[in-house]
Amino acid sequence: MRMTGRSRPRQNPAVFAPRTGTLARGVRYGPRNGVANQPIAVASADGYSSTNRTSRKARHELVERTPDPRQPKLIQGVMMPPHAALSPGRVAVITGGASGIGLAAARRFAALGMKLVLADLRQDALDKAAAELDGATVITVPTDVSRIEEVQRLKERAYAEFGEVAVLMNNAGTSPGGGPFDHYDRWQRVLGVNLWGVINGVHAFTQAMVDQQTPGAIVNTGSKQGITCPPGDTAYNITKAGVKVLTEGLAHALRSIAGGQVTAHLLVPGSTFTGMTARGRTEKPPGSWTPDQVVDVLVERMGKGDFYIVCPDNDVTTDVDNRRILWSAEDIIRNRPALSRWHPDYAEEFAAFLAAPSPFRSN
Repeated sequence: MRMTGRSRPRQNPAVFAPRTGTLARGVRYGPRNGVANQPIAVASADGYSSTNRTSRKARHELVERTPDPRQPKLIQGVMMPPHAALSPGRVAVITGGASGIGLAAARRFAALGMKLVLADLRQDALDKAAAELDGATVITVPTDVSRIEEVQRLKERAYAEFGEVAVLMNNAGTSPGGGPFDHYDRWQRVLGVNLWGVINGVHAFTQAMVDQQTPGAIVNTGSKQGITCPPGDTAYNITKAGVKVLTEGLAHALRSIAGGQVTAHLLVPGSTFTGMTARGRTEKPPGSWTPDQVVDVLVERMGKGDFYIVCPDNDVTTDVDNRRILWSAEDIIRNRPALSRWHPDYAEEFAAFLAAPSPFRSN
């Protein structure tokens, strides 16, 4: 099946399995955000719709964790099944899979009974990662994602070995890049891996996954730096802004396919302690999350049909993230200086904005 231009809802309802388990009193179901059988409202003591209320909170705080990751999660009395692509026997391809968030995703997907194809630059790192996944079905493919021919080879190996791909996680990344007019060689490398690596993955795998006519998901790892674009590493910011734009366009294209069952998701971690971010440190900073915490949110939010999966961390709440994103967008409509959040003339105004009553819509 080839891509067509027919319009469809935001995410395809067929991809999400029906809910099971005991439901909270007062739950009504219907289409919401383009996904069938979503909880529309839950009656609360104050009469306010808790579905609307909780949309302004860090959703990860609402999850009652269960020991078995294969079981649906209970969120406000509603059993939330995982995305239908995250099913036993299905195949996940993960770039940057030898460490960090990629390896954490591999552990979680293996616990769900999935088969794994791990890609990373070095075979020794892949061998070490595979050894941690004892009991899982794993193949490893050394891959430089900045080279389309190597990503095509990764795709061919996955299909030759398993005959299908349910999840593609374009997660490989590198840093630092450079400022607007320095470190040209680092610009080349960071754009090649962080941006072209994701483009190459999307081009190599998407049509084949669509043609399977089975539930699938493409997860691209972005960054808050690609949304608010703080000064410093402009090259890195550009790559992650590009990943955001690419993934938004991919989501639109996929939902426009009649009968399509592949969804796209933008994973935006907060501060996360990984090999790339450690920079010589051996202990996780108190404000950072672990990669496993990020993957917890990823699996939960994929099951809810979310496209933007923006993670908080131990220092930055979802409310602060939302305010920072809104402030950055308003630089344009208010004609403020570029990156005014870091402009000394706007320091007091931004501090007041962070402390003000919620600037967000209540519905």
